[in-house]
Amino acid sequence: MPSLQIRDLPADLYNELLLDAKREHRSLTQQAVVELREARDRRTRDRRRDALRAIQALDLKIEFPLGESPEDVIRQIRDSGDRG
Repeated sequence: MPSLQIRDLPADLYNELLLDAKREHRSLTQQAVVELREARDRRTRDRRRDALRAIQALDLKIEFPLGESPEDVIRQIRDSGDRG
């Protein structure tokens, strides 16, 4: 398994990580891994949220042929027996 060594870690950050590890009954390494994963997951959620907001901001107006709704189009396809 790969390893990571961090040089010049600020003492306050180290002490906070150590306190969190003790509080959660984890080793310092386990706590660091947990917090790195949580940070990555937050970043992923933030990117997805931002992308969704950007899409919503586009306020797309989709026109269907002859004013038909998506439901009507799907219903017609099902009723016609056309599967592809």
